[in-house]
This record gives sequence, structure tokens and C-alpha cells, in this order.
Amino acid sequence: MYTREEINRKVQSRKHKRRRITTVCVVLAVMIVAAVIIVSTARNHSESYLLRQANKYYAAHDYDEAIEYLDKILALNPDSADGLLLSAKINYSIKDLDSSESAVLRYLELVPNSTDGYRILLQIYTAQDRYDEILAKSREVTDKNVLAVFDEFMTEKPSTNMAGGSYNDVPEITLSSADAGDIYYTLDGTEPTTDSELFDKEEPIVIEEEGETVLSAICVDAKGRQSRVMTETYDVTLPDASAPVVSPAGGEFYKETYIHVTAEDDATIYYDWDEEPEIGGEEYYGSIRVREGNHVLQVIAVNKYGKPSDVVKYNFIYYPPAPEPEPEETTTEETQTQEQTQSTETTETSQE
Repeated sequence: MYTREEINRKVQSRKHKRRRITTVCVVLAVMIVAAVIIVSTARNHSESYLLRQANKYYAAHDYDEAIEYLDKILALNPDSADGLLLSAKINYSIKDLDSSESAVLRYLELVPNSTDGYRILLQIYTAQDRYDEILAKSREVTDKNVLAVFDEFMTEKPSTNMAGGSYNDVPEITLSSADAGDIYYTLDGTEPTTDSELFDKEEPIVIEEEGETVLSAICVDAKGRQSRVMTETYDVTLPDASAPVVSPAGGEFYKETYIHVTAEDDATIYYDWDEEPEIGGEEYYGSIRVREGNHVLQVIAVNKYGKPSDVVKYNFIYYPPAPEPEPEETTTEETQTQEQTQSTETTETSQE
């Protein structure tokens, strides 16, 4: 049997336990609520959450709300690449091109080969007619995917009717572009500008020099938009002319003789006697009369490329026969004497 005091102590002990359990439960509940609040607050202020919200409002064209979230993002992390890109997009949409440019340039420092970033930057430059800067930026880029973005904002590169390569003939090159505009070119490997040679659509570019020639060309449209540079290299080796054929090929002759010379098509023939012929000197037409005496005919052919043949030489000897002696002429007195003699002889014969 428990005494009343023992019973009271047990009752009091149970009450204390219940109070402790209740207190612990309350503390745990408070801690859980606080944790939920902290987690929720942290979530609502995290970069990823803020970015989702900003993108949601940007997609809905609610730019004011989008900017509010965007400001929080950049306050948390000024170098947030996603935040800077979104800032560039939003500011471009609201026509704040300076802020858009500032954001996208910072973004491209963080993500150098971003096609999205370059597309926004080129949209800004195009909206402000800053075509020279588009061209300048294109020279800084090597990534092929980024260069493809530049092609969307520049005129199309010129194309040629003859690809670069090795040729044993004179290339005649025409340039064209799908975009209307003027085409400028150089032949020395330098980058063409609007001060370079203007391509005439009626006349092809003729490369007559042997060796390597680097053709570079650009297209510039009426707005001043310029293409990237097209470059082709032509390695030209022109054939030498074939030696001319001389007929007859020298010899001794005793009557007047004419020499005929033939060469490849479109070749020009030059000749001289006893000396090497000069290009641009005595030109062959039709035939050559053999000179009297002992002489050497020297002949050269120059083909349509201006390339000379070897000089051919043939010895011709021609001494015409001596002329027959002409009958001697009689004087008038001798003629009269002869006529008188003949008349006397005739009269005497008649009298007999």
C-alpha cells in the first residue's frame, strides 16, 4: 500500500513528465516552423528561383516584374551569367540599348563563345546601324558557330565561278553574291575595303601572272553592311610556246625560193636573218623570201600567254645563176651600111 505522500509524489512526477514532453513538442514545432520559414525564405531569394520568376515575367512581356527579380539576382551575384544574359534581353526589348549592350558585353566576357550573346549584341549594333563594329567583331571570332551568327547580320560573302587551285591556263574569274551590293577585291592577299578595286560584272578578273595570286573579295550592300572576306588562292603555271616549224628547213637553192613557217594556234611568229629575233620585232606574215648569199634564218614563236618558244635556226644558201649575155647593139651607120650592101646584092642578082 502506498501512502498518500507517495501517491502525491508519483502524481507530481507524472505531471512534470507531461509538461516536459509538451515543452519539447512545442520547441520542436517552433523549430520546424522556423526551419520551414527559413527554407522558404531562402528558396524565394535563391538565384535559381529568382531567375525562374524573372524568365516567367519576361516570357509574359511583363518587363517591370521581370526587372524587379532581375535586380535581386544581380544584387546577389553581379557576375550571374544567366542574369546578365536575361538583362540584355529585357533591356533590348524595352529599347534600352545602352544597358542591353553593357550587360551582354559583360556576359560575353564570362561566356566567350555564346551564340545567344552574340546574337543580341549584333541585334543592338544593327538597330544602331553600327555595321563597322559588326565587321570588327567578326575579325575577333574564330568559333564557327559564332561566325554563323555573324553571317545572319552581314551580307553574304561573294562566290566565284572558279575555285582556287592550280591552273595551267589563264583563269578568268567572275564574282557574285546572293545579296545585292557592290563587290570589292584585291589580288595581293590584303583585305579589301570600299577603296579597293570595284568588280565589273561585265569583265572577268584575268590572272595572267604565273605563281600564286591571292584573290580576296567582300560584298557591301546599300546600307553599308559588309560581308566577311572571301579568299581563294590561284597557282598559275603557263605552258611555253612550241617551237615553230620552218619549211623548207634550210639548204642550198639555185632559184628564188620562199620559206613558210607554222606555229601553234594564236601564236605570233618573229624572225630575223643572222641575228636572234626580238619579240615585237619583224613579224612573220605569209612567207619569207630566201636572201641571196649564205645566211641563217632565226625564228621564234610567242603563244597567247606571252611565253616564247626556243629559237630555231636554219642555214639557207642561195646564189642565183649568172644571167645570159645580151646581144650587142649595132649603131645607125652600121645598120645603114648593111642595108645598102643587101640592096646592092639584090640588084646585081636581079640584073643577072
